[in-house]
Amino acid sequence: MWKQGLNINKITAALLSLVLLTGLWNLSVFYIPVLLITGIAGFIVIRNFPVTIPVSIVALSFFLLLIYETVNLQLSAYQANSILFLRDFMIIFCCILFIDKLLKNRKYRTFFVVFISLIAGLLALLNIPLFFFKYYESTICGFNDFSQFRFLYRPMGFLSNEWITILLCFLPFPIIGLLLFWKKTPIRYGFLFIIGLLAFNILVSFSRAGILAFLLFIGLLNLFFCSNCLFSIRKLLLSNAVLILLFALFAVCFSGSIQSSIRQTNTHQRSTEGRLKQWEEVTNTIGRTPFFGIGSKNYALLGRESTRVDLEYSFTGRVNNTYIQLLIEKGWTGLLLWLCVIGIFVFHSFQRIRKGKNRLDKAIDSIVLSAILAVLFREIFFSSLLYNSGLLLFFFILLISNQKEIGKTIAIRKPVFLALVVFFSFSSIYFYIKEPDSALYYATKGLEQERSTPIPISYNSLNEYPDSLTKTKRDTLEQAIQYYKKACLLSLSDALFQHNLGWLYWINQQPDSALYYLSKAVESEPNVALYYISKGLITESKNPDEAFENYKLAILLSPDIIDSPFFKDLKERNPVKTEELLLDASNELLQILSVCYTSVIEAKSGKILLSLSETERAYETFNHVTQIHPNLNRPWYYLGFIEQTKGNFDAMQVFYKKSLFLSPFDHLPLYAFASYYKKAGEEQKANSYYKSAGKAWKNKRSIHSSQCKRIYYSDTEKDDVIPQGLLDYITPEFQTQTYDTN
Repeated sequence: MWKQGLNINKITAALLSLVLLTGLWNLSVFYIPVLLITGIAGFIVIRNFPVTIPVSIVALSFFLLLIYETVNLQLSAYQANSILFLRDFMIIFCCILFIDKLLKNRKYRTFFVVFISLIAGLLALLNIPLFFFKYYESTICGFNDFSQFRFLYRPMGFLSNEWITILLCFLPFPIIGLLLFWKKTPIRYGFLFIIGLLAFNILVSFSRAGILAFLLFIGLLNLFFCSNCLFSIRKLLLSNAVLILLFALFAVCFSGSIQSSIRQTNTHQRSTEGRLKQWEEVTNTIGRTPFFGIGSKNYALLGRESTRVDLEYSFTGRVNNTYIQLLIEKGWTGLLLWLCVIGIFVFHSFQRIRKGKNRLDKAIDSIVLSAILAVLFREIFFSSLLYNSGLLLFFFILLISNQKEIGKTIAIRKPVFLALVVFFSFSSIYFYIKEPDSALYYATKGLEQERSTPIPISYNSLNEYPDSLTKTKRDTLEQAIQYYKKACLLSLSDALFQHNLGWLYWINQQPDSALYYLSKAVESEPNVALYYISKGLITESKNPDEAFENYKLAILLSPDIIDSPFFKDLKERNPVKTEELLLDASNELLQILSVCYTSVIEAKSGKILLSLSETERAYETFNHVTQIHPNLNRPWYYLGFIEQTKGNFDAMQVFYKKSLFLSPFDHLPLYAFASYYKKAGEEQKANSYYKSAGKAWKNKRSIHSSQCKRIYYSDTEKDDVIPQGLLDYITPEFQTQTYDTN
């Protein structure tokens, strides 16, 4: 079969395989070439058919989805994000047209299976050393439970959960290749090796839902093979026995990680409780736009309701369920349409397996359908398809492969087809050129204006306005205000834009407007300490009680602020109320712990206890937190800090190394090591750590900046906080005065 294939089929299969895999990282780079080739192919088709042109039902199904995505863009609450998905879907649609046509050729399908399998095996093989390197790092730091540190494991640059879905899409191809080349022993063992690599990569993710999806795939294969008598019971039992033996061997080697993965804590973001909490948050948003949704790629910006303070809040920027994401971004109309299109292909796959006569075809259909169902199950627990357009294309290829029954065509008259081609071509050009107003663009312009007119601000005397505002500076400030007002109109829920606009108004001596926008920032995002501090700073002189209530909320959200220059100044201004603030915050956290234990709250409590000089209680608290939740880096840092103050330098180094393993660019443990080595007289090591710490300090990001890539799909300045220097002012510094007299 392989030798009889045409060279053109081999080349085409290889090129298409590479395009599909490159698309996993960035599909948008193919926008112009794919649309250009599609346009040329469309006009060639028109020229070759005299009266009517056959169009497959597959193409019409995806064309219907494309039409809906265009409508979704027009109704999107923020078009600058939604147009990105529409552009990618245009590429997907064009690729589906070609792949649907080419996969009908059996030889082409064979070459396609081989090349995809080879590349899948190569990626899986390259990732194994990366896993063991990260696993080795964790073990030398004293961590034997790797499942707690999956967030540090980025296989081939993907999130580990996203990588599992990619592997599940890869997995059918080497299994199909195994069946096609079963009689060729060397090739058969090659495919078995690739299958083993993919399975190992799935297992070392230590994801409960991912491994369950893998087991579902195996279970469905057994079900289809048994019910259709595709293989003998003896062969199936033998295969399953081998699998069980390999799973048992894996479980023995990684028993600690597997057990920990099974008993993930409630504070884990992807635990059952965490998912239900997140899904509950989006219900109000769904209720506001039930029919057409908020627009594709808009969940991180508009899809959550953070209307109350949550001391355990963690921003992920993605819904952990594809079906809920479809509902919230595309509405009930979009959800039903997508499910109908997918359901049609799944239904016809069942029909092919039930009615097919060729055993090999039925076995291949069973493998593909099992993979499709496993991916659909996986997407209940982690949404990947709508965040990775290349992966979505890969999933669609699984849907349409071997779909001969719905490969039937509908005859469309030539003028109508020509009109569709012209319309699609011009629409593609229009959507490529069209750049909707971007809130981030205007905010960046406003930030540039503020940075061009640096105005020194004394945070200890904010009742006095800067007296250095020349006419030029006032004009620049006014321009910055206009930019931020535009950004706030385009993105009504972005709290940092409101926060920055508030400060610009304050600098421009408009206190009422300043307080209004800073209050809006707190309302829009009540779980960021920065906004409470800013609001407190401008109200402290007139209403100190309200200001200190804001400061307390900031401390509850981020106790590390206690080590910042802001808190040092606050303590000097009002030492009595500052001490009361710490006591109130500590008591509130302890009260929360008495009702419901969480390691995050306990870690915050430990930091405040340490600040109140209750060192032993703080040490016990941090030690308990690290036993329950060892992947929080700051508790390890504070344990090292306490050991350093006691002079226990061996224990100090162990704790600091663990903290740096979890967060390699945290300036606090880096400065701590630098201070220790300086005191020990090891200048070279001290200078190295000082250099790393200084770089980490310089490259620190605001919370908003770190989230921007997920919210707006674009980067912004690392320090995008106005006024300039405020981010440094509220960032914790390394406190050396306790033990370093130099």
